[in-house]
Amino acid sequence: MLNILIVDDEPLERQGIRLILEKYRPEDQVVGEAGDGEEAVQIATRVKPDVILLDIRMPGLDGMEVTKILRPILPDTRMVVITAYGEFNYAKKAVSLGISDYLLKPVDTQELLILLDRLETEVLTERKSKEEMKRLQETLNDALPLIRVGFVMDLINGSLANPEEVFTRAEFLGIHQPLRLAMHVWIDEQIGNTTYHSELEYQVLQKQVGDIIQKIFQNWKGALTAPVGSGQFVILLPFNNEEEPQMIREIGQKIGDDICSRVRIKTNATVTIGIGRAVNNAVGIIRSHQEALTAGEFRLIYGGDQVIHADDVTTPHDSGIFLEQGNEKGIAMTIRMGDWEKTKQHFQFLWADMPPENRYNAGDIRMKLLEVSALASRAAVEGGVKAEDISALKMPSGQDAITAQSLLKIYDHVLDWLGELVSRVRSSRDFRNNSLIEKAVHYMEENHPNELSLEDVAHQVYLSPCYFSRLFKQVKGWSFSEYLTQIRMEEARRLLVNTDFQVSEIASRVGYRDARYFSQVFKRNEGCTPISYRRDNIKYN
Repeated sequence: MLNILIVDDEPLERQGIRLILEKYRPEDQVVGEAGDGEEAVQIATRVKPDVILLDIRMPGLDGMEVTKILRPILPDTRMVVITAYGEFNYAKKAVSLGISDYLLKPVDTQELLILLDRLETEVLTERKSKEEMKRLQETLNDALPLIRVGFVMDLINGSLANPEEVFTRAEFLGIHQPLRLAMHVWIDEQIGNTTYHSELEYQVLQKQVGDIIQKIFQNWKGALTAPVGSGQFVILLPFNNEEEPQMIREIGQKIGDDICSRVRIKTNATVTIGIGRAVNNAVGIIRSHQEALTAGEFRLIYGGDQVIHADDVTTPHDSGIFLEQGNEKGIAMTIRMGDWEKTKQHFQFLWADMPPENRYNAGDIRMKLLEVSALASRAAVEGGVKAEDISALKMPSGQDAITAQSLLKIYDHVLDWLGELVSRVRSSRDFRNNSLIEKAVHYMEENHPNELSLEDVAHQVYLSPCYFSRLFKQVKGWSFSEYLTQIRMEEARRLLVNTDFQVSEIASRVGYRDARYFSQVFKRNEGCTPISYRRDNIKYN
């Protein structure tokens, strides 16, 4: 169906076209008629027709002038000029103005109908395309928060090392300046502590802190904020290339102080904020974030409710903190992952790489073990182990004599110590994972009567849907949908036996809008219909 505006200074011509439409295309609607160009512009602007049948020769504004006026206003409207044979060449020039086609007077019925059929196909195709684009845009808008979080995690985890890919993804998110500063926020006394007041208060607090951070950056175009679990948040800030590192540091410090102040005033908690050094682009933001993490670890020494910049606690090229060698880096990564076999393998390679003449030098061994100890301890903290639960690695003094036999004992002692760290990381992660899944199950039990998706529940425990799905299956042995069905079936069985609700009412109460579908699911799980289950079980109550 098309909405058509007829424009011609001859009433008989307009009437003739209207009669053709009424007879052969009754589904079309003539939304207006105009006898001159000025009237045509007024009506078209108001009714926005799909097609305008436009006489090219009219008093006042002619068809060409009307086209020039309306084309910017109605870019989707198809305009068809109607012209006498003698004006044919003139009509062809109108194509350059965005005219869809032209017809010669007197209008041939068959030509008009064929043209309208083609235009209708174009209009419908375009409408469908725009509706699909609008739907995709809405879907994208809903997914943008997760896309932004994914971008943050890829940057700080080192998954993005290609500058072109970083630039493309940043542009997609509307980030037009380089990301140059990373900040890491911890809710004090929350990390690894699941007994803080109650679980509800803990989650409310995380939400409050997250809202405070988002509000501070809501007008900062290109700023990225993301919750990263366990009461922690990452902030990545863009600056132009002309901003000096010192100025960026001062801005970061002020922002950090503002966050600390607002959290202190508006919640019953405090936060500590680690700030890294300014880098040149988003590819280097991983270094700024690592520096922010390291700075924040000093809260265990200096206390919380403050901003700690990397420059305050470390030197810019402190190799004892940022070891670039493969096996040292591998030890830290695998400890955070809780992978004992790979941790042991990296340490064995590291030990084997030490020059033979250094193995019997107590001073060199001590320095190397200090590096490994600092790196491994920090990795364990990042893996969820409390700093106070990490036992110190006992190292030989510079005066101790090192023999082949004592060297073997040192090697075994370090391996045992690393194994203990990995074990604690695993225990901490298992405890956290179990706690998160139990929280998710509690939410499912409380909200199973409502429409409940995996994404909804994953959001409640601050996990990505994909990771949450795998973790749920790992902990519970059921997929999310299977477990949700079991919750609903358990409640349905209870209602069938203990109430006189109709099956349709029970279906609604356990989360099914379609009673027939509920009955099918119930029979598939229980082996009988809801009515049969009620009849057979009421006998024994």
